[in-house]
Amino acid sequence: METWNGRNSAGTFGKLPEFIKIVLSAIFIAVAVGIFHNAIAIKMSFKFYLYITEYNLLSDSLIKKLLLRNVSNRYVWAIVWGTFGTWWVGAIFGVILGVFSRTFGSFQLTLSDLLGPMFIETFFVLLLSYLSGFLYYVTLSRKHSIEIVMSILSRNYFLSPNDLLTWDISSCCNFLTVNWINCAMYALSVLFSVVLISWAILRRLYMAHAYRKMIDDRLKGYL
Repeated sequence: METWNGRNSAGTFGKLPEFIKIVLSAIFIAVAVGIFHNAIAIKMSFKFYLYITEYNLLSDSLIKKLLLRNVSNRYVWAIVWGTFGTWWVGAIFGVILGVFSRTFGSFQLTLSDLLGPMFIETFFVLLLSYLSGFLYYVTLSRKHSIEIVMSILSRNYFLSPNDLLTWDISSCCNFLTVNWINCAMYALSVLFSVVLISWAILRRLYMAHAYRKMIDDRLKGYL
């Protein structure tokens, strides 16, 4: 619940436990969204995940070895990339949100105050990311030839013509679309996180203003 009397509304837990709950919840939501998204995206373009596994992970890393040993198990890939690629986003966002919700004076927000806005943020990030991905796919597949799409892959991802010999226009577009959706999700997560943090700050300012107004009204009643 919100704090109207200037005391911590988290009960006996105090500031630190509530702060930790906000951070852990942000990490959990980010990882859950990451696994959900990657489970869909892997079905769209497994080639994309093979590519980022090959070029973005160290050759002797445990994560890379785990993935390459489970090439046929796409759920392992979704869980690994969904966790590996998102937990740190949730951690950074959770710490910043926790700082602006739980510190700097009274009228603090608790996890129960923030869960609703966090789920709304998650919904719009997913919706807008996939909507933009759909529009990007339509643009690629309808307005560009296979040669142009392959040139984009060769130029931006250093894939040689030999690597692309077995790729059709659908495979190329799916590869680029998954990358687009991933980038859109990161960008929109930053944008909506700023919005949510701003909302938390404004909410606390409103609570402080409402409390002062209530005190003023009570004092006027005694005069």
